[in-house]
Amino acid sequence: MVPAFGEILASANNRPAGHQPGVADGLKDFINGLCEPYIFVPLTVVLLMVVLVGYRRLTKPAAAWMIGIGFTLFYILSAFDPDFLKIIAKPDNVPITMMIYLTGFCLWLGLRQAAINDENSEKGRPLIESGADDKVLVWPDLVYTEMICLVLCTVVL
Repeated sequence: MVPAFGEILASANNRPAGHQPGVADGLKDFINGLCEPYIFVPLTVVLLMVVLVGYRRLTKPAAAWMIGIGFTLFYILSAFDPDFLKIIAKPDNVPITMMIYLTGFCLWLGLRQAAINDENSEKGRPLIESGADDKVLVWPDLVYTEMICLVLCTVVL
């Protein structure tokens, strides 16, 4: 049986002895409740569908900047929680923060190019990739390219 959302929030209130309630406790309880798997998975599926349906509007630079700034503000405000700060400040976890931003950027870039290609296709203009070289690299070419990269990286290091 799936518990009610209010029960999830009530069970999330396991605070250590002597905890002084703060303003952010309600928000943390709400987010913890949303992260329950039976709520989180359907929520992310719905969010993915919304993004894929509205990708033309969401990938416009102004909207993308607003989303990025909003996420950054949320991330910075989350760092005021001592437990969260302790986790993200560990040297092993710093690259994870960078990967979160890079993943968001690459997702935006791919969806933005898809939106531009869709607009170009509807207007009869050539696609972004139409000017690209159609040369297909085969196994020996790739090995040669990797060897050059390996030598250059070795020299740099």
